[in-house]
Amino acid sequence: MEIITKNHAKKQELTYYFTGKPCKWGHIDKRCKELNELWGTNMEVDHVIPLRGKLISGLHVWDNLQLLDRLLNTKKGNKFNGNEKV
Repeated sequence: MEIITKNHAKKQELTYYFTGKPCKWGHIDKRCKELNELWGTNMEVDHVIPLRGKLISGLHVWDNLQLLDRLLNTKKGNKFNGNEKV
């Protein structure tokens, strides 16, 4: 996905574009699906610190999100062992 400015996207009449900055509207899931189609991968958006963990709960913020393979994400579940980068 190409990084462009907001003005450049408007000139091209793009609905979705990537400026390299976090999206305040939460379009990361849509971008993940596009990357899966482009690369033939099976990635999902994961919360590093789970939203509803047993001992700790994270937030739905950019710094707490990562892309993980679907099988690894299923295996991880709602666990957080403290070794993950946030």
